[in-house]
Amino acid sequence: MVVWQHPFVDVFKHVATVRMETMSRGDVEQLMDKHIRKNVYRLRGKIAASNYLRIPKDIHALPNMHLTGRFVYMELRRMQSSESVTFHFEVTTRKKTVLRFTFSTMYSNVRSMGINLRLPLTLTEKWTVLALDMFQLLDLHTSASYHREGYEALKAMLLCSSMYVRGADMILKTAGIHRTSPPKSYVKAKYEPTGVYTPQKYGQHAGFHAANPVAFPSPALSLRRVIGYSVERRRALAWASTSSTFFYSCESTVIVGRRPPPSGQSETTSSPFVDQEFLLGHTDDVTALAYSSAAGLLASAQGGVSPSIRFWLLSPKGHCIASVKAHAHGVDTIAFCPHGTQLCGVGHDSKRRTQILVWDVTTPSQPVCVAKQLTDYAIANIKFSPHEPDRLVSCGRESIRFWRVKNGHLPGCAVVLHEYARDTLFTDLDFDPVVMGNQPSRPLYVASSHGTVLVVDYDSMALTCVYKLHDGPIHCLRVNEGFCVTGAADGYLRVWPLDFSDFYLEASHEAPVASVDLSVDGLHALIGCVNGTIGMLEISTQQYTTVVRAHTGAITALALSPRSDSFVTTSTDGTIRVWDVTTGTQTYEFQDDDRAATAIAYHPRRDVVAVGFASGTLRLFDIPTMQIHETYQQHRGAVASVVYGRSACYSSGGDDRQLCCYQAHATTVHMVNCAFPDGQGHLALDTTLKLVAVVGKDALAIELRDMYTLRIVRSVRGKHAPPLTLLGFVQSQVVALEAPSQRVVFFCATSGATLHTFPALCSGGPMGDVAFTSSGCYAFTGRVDQPQLHVVMLETSTQLRAVQLFAGQASGVTHIQLCADGRTIVSYGAGSAVYVWSFHGPPPDDGEMQDKDGSP
Repeated sequence: MVVWQHPFVDVFKHVATVRMETMSRGDVEQLMDKHIRKNVYRLRGKIAASNYLRIPKDIHALPNMHLTGRFVYMELRRMQSSESVTFHFEVTTRKKTVLRFTFSTMYSNVRSMGINLRLPLTLTEKWTVLALDMFQLLDLHTSASYHREGYEALKAMLLCSSMYVRGADMILKTAGIHRTSPPKSYVKAKYEPTGVYTPQKYGQHAGFHAANPVAFPSPALSLRRVIGYSVERRRALAWASTSSTFFYSCESTVIVGRRPPPSGQSETTSSPFVDQEFLLGHTDDVTALAYSSAAGLLASAQGGVSPSIRFWLLSPKGHCIASVKAHAHGVDTIAFCPHGTQLCGVGHDSKRRTQILVWDVTTPSQPVCVAKQLTDYAIANIKFSPHEPDRLVSCGRESIRFWRVKNGHLPGCAVVLHEYARDTLFTDLDFDPVVMGNQPSRPLYVASSHGTVLVVDYDSMALTCVYKLHDGPIHCLRVNEGFCVTGAADGYLRVWPLDFSDFYLEASHEAPVASVDLSVDGLHALIGCVNGTIGMLEISTQQYTTVVRAHTGAITALALSPRSDSFVTTSTDGTIRVWDVTTGTQTYEFQDDDRAATAIAYHPRRDVVAVGFASGTLRLFDIPTMQIHETYQQHRGAVASVVYGRSACYSSGGDDRQLCCYQAHATTVHMVNCAFPDGQGHLALDTTLKLVAVVGKDALAIELRDMYTLRIVRSVRGKHAPPLTLLGFVQSQVVALEAPSQRVVFFCATSGATLHTFPALCSGGPMGDVAFTSSGCYAFTGRVDQPQLHVVMLETSTQLRAVQLFAGQASGVTHIQLCADGRTIVSYGAGSAVYVWSFHGPPPDDGEMQDKDGSP
């Protein structure tokens, strides 16, 4: 709750204090009530629409009331029993949806329709205190799933005839509604009051009651770690004002990484633990980052259908202070001026022409566009000149240009490059920070795709020198006091003196260097490579540390360790990687020449993973020794699913529809034919029931097969035989998803009867995946086209208890799993990032924890 709203806000006094305009129409009058001797509003008239009081005057104006409290207390009474009473509340949800709650004595039941929620009201001609729980009221608004968006604030109210109304009397604070402030010095009265209201004097008169509360933590989840790095965004890596903090982007999330203190003297150090802070708010991939140490301001640009630039303050905790609409077709690069008072952005307008925009950010919360320019030149990077505040320099395809901010435009002048411009992409540029003022020589350094660095005189705009430094294209360049750092496609990072006679230092990487940045003190280099790694080089000690490792292709499968301490992922980049759950560091990496992996399973007792590939091959990898134990080629098409028993592994093929059982000590593989449709080869195993579940023919039933013989024991199907998608087992119950309604159905595994049916967990789009707690009380899910993770508390078979939404899952939810400890959730979407969440719900009971190591 906002501090000024704690613990209560008297609405009528607040309106008068802040001079918020109200609107009254018809017979509305403020007078003294003869019964309670208080000032009240009298609203009378036969037509409610013609006699009303509205607060504020314009419900669409800003600012509105924005009252965030959960409870609303009203003191009102009916004029005559024959006349109706109606009033309306305009509320906003956390997704900024505006809804209307209408209370009226004319309604007999609750009805949700469109954005309106109609509620019955029971009043007499006596003064009544009405207590409204806005959270519970929103739960009743089931139309279009508004009840899942979460209540945010009361925006406006419209009070109609015929009634008397006033603010709730603060005498109710002695009834327990209002907790008193800490005691102050006072003089005790001689006599104790005898007419104080007590809650036992009157009963409850509400027409509906809050449900029996069940523990639902708020928030239920917190994002613990993001394992990923947008390697294709070369401008999305930067140092902060200290050499211990840096920024990088992962899909739509800006991550603030904090470097651990240096330890040891080895030249190369494996990935240490890095603290992460997440700046959430972007709705599409972050394309560029820029940080101003002078202003302490971070700017981040996003692309997609709604390009924008956000401004962040990092102290005390990162938060967005402003957002501006950017170029219509995305932002390529952004840069602050040396004093942090201006920001320049380069992108493309609605006609895909290169556009330069300059904002004045002297007041960071209110950026103002001061100049814009269209150009036919492609621009790879742009920077403000440290010598003149209104000058900028850009580089791009076959051009190096100087720009000047003048009268809302940016007129430009090109550098004459002669033969060095032909078929050349100038990738990066930088100034010498030592050379300031009016020195006779102020050089500008520009990197090119031919492995050369060009030196341009700033004053004459003439090319003075060209140095050949790398065998491949130079992707990035940074200049500091006395030296220059270059990173190239040949995988080398080199530190040069400014005369480029010979490099001081060279660091070789396994992949091309994509981006580099220097710390403010110039002693640390931050290096991003196209293989998904971010490294730190301490130039003085020549110590190199890899702080981030990530996949470079889309994640295809994930398996959790039964000990809940690690997990394994496969990706289209051809690697199989093992990660530590707590620190997010990579511990092992396998590379396979086979086609992309499609399925994976973790052995319940050993550090062995079974990986299925698109070629139909199944391989067993031993993690500690990094060796392949077994290789099977039983499927003619891609392996659709892999699950592990205690001593056997099961796999299903997508094209041949074969179900295979690989026994640990058997010489043959047991195979049976199945009839599941394309894309429905998912397997689920319950070792307690000794059953393997797979979708049946035409997806109209779920087949439960004996895990020894693979014979069908029974089939379960829905009431009206809808197509089913297998989700798994929960408490020895088969869970399936009905299409197209996306209802979740729980079947009894022993009888095949339908036990529970829940409505769609995330309506409005296709559900990606779902995971349940061991008790089945909580579900974790999300849509494949929505960047949010849903936590659903299941109450009854006809109602969803509560829903919480969590941003950060940028590319939707493709797969989600809950660790065996019941505290950690690991998920991924259509991209290359893995998200690790902490669940704050109740821990699983010992009786609910099932032994998943039963032997087949």
